[in-house]
Amino acid sequence: MINAMQTDGTGRDRDVEVPPDLLSALNALIERLPAIDVGTGWTDGERWAARLTASRRRIARGDPYGVNDLLAAFGGMGSFSDLYLDDDLDGLRSRVAAIAYETARRLGIQA
Repeated sequence: MINAMQTDGTGRDRDVEVPPDLLSALNALIERLPAIDVGTGWTDGERWAARLTASRRRIARGDPYGVNDLLAAFGGMGSFSDLYLDDDLDGLRSRVAAIAYETARRLGIQA
């Protein structure tokens, strides 16, 4: 687990933990995304890899709101959820989302 600090609502900080399996799943997804090309020049895979990398950096620094940033990529029209992926990558994307949602719930972060 990654130890981070999060305010507990009283102005005091408390330790929070971010699961390392979230980081490893994100790494695997980020590594494979740039290979996706739908013929638009800068590939959708590259764009999403850059977005997820920024979220991953925040999470790795121990910023629990990096999880919220990550989950924001999954919602709304044109979101990461809308990107067509093969079965393997889709499964990895689902795994990242599931771990991130569970982490946000556990940390009390509104997702």
